[in-house]
Amino acid sequence: YQRRVHGTSLNFCFVTTGKYSMDVYLAQASDYIRSIPFDNVVTNDLEKFTVYAAIAFNIAGYFLLRAFIPPKNLRAKAWVLTLFSSVLCSIVGFYHAITYIQSLMVQNPGTSVIDVLWDIAFQENELIQETEIGRLACLYFIVYLILDLAVGIFDYPSQINFISGWVHHIVYTCLLFYLLQNRICGPFVLALVMELPTVFLSLGSIRSKYRSDYCFGFAFFATRILFHGFYLIQLFRFLKVHTVVTKVCAVAFAMHSHWFFKWIRYMEKSDEKKKPTKGAKAA
Repeated sequence: YQRRVHGTSLNFCFVTTGKYSMDVYLAQASDYIRSIPFDNVVTNDLEKFTVYAAIAFNIAGYFLLRAFIPPKNLRAKAWVLTLFSSVLCSIVGFYHAITYIQSLMVQNPGTSVIDVLWDIAFQENELIQETEIGRLACLYFIVYLILDLAVGIFDYPSQINFISGWVHHIVYTCLLFYLLQNRICGPFVLALVMELPTVFLSLGSIRSKYRSDYCFGFAFFATRILFHGFYLIQLFRFLKVHTVVTKVCAVAFAMHSHWFFKWIRYMEKSDEKKKPTKGAKAA
């Protein structure tokens, strides 16, 4: 699959033999990133500061929290950076969603929230409007994705899954560069509300006593199934130019649906294990 972006090519290699070629995949992503005119990505001093601050915050925070994690607990280490990212991105996502809807209601007096969400909020000229908070969120998330792989290679290599690690992080890095280049970060920052279930997942992975399967499941269903499904329908309805965003969103929705089905199966098996046997009832 190839897409032209400002005269450069964004290539993805889909291997049909059932085996992934890591060398080819990384090389193509690397070539695309090297071809990006970074003056279109980091455009002012505030954005430069955000990149440096994000690097410093994540590295300092990781090694500070890492000191309280047993050395052999690689799973807990692997979720530290994700915890930082999911908490911050969830806050930014909900803040942006609320202020965005409020601003549209002010611009369209007498319009209900439902009408704004269904007919106005996802119109292309509204959704893709560039905001500074959107650009900063994209830059922060790029830093997180790169650092998670970089730190993981040295500190928790066994925890970096090929699909959810390498493929996910590299594809999203390329997508975010595309959004920054084209100045259409609106769709991404609105979708950050879907980071909420990752907060529960990260907390439970770092400290088992904070694990709540039902909180995670409810948050996942509300954001990555209901909201994501609605979000995808609206993108198909209104986003006609930057269709790469819709395509990535559709693939992500299929993946989220698969994960949610696996969570349901896990909870069913977990409940079955908790049920007392007939012998136990008789006793």
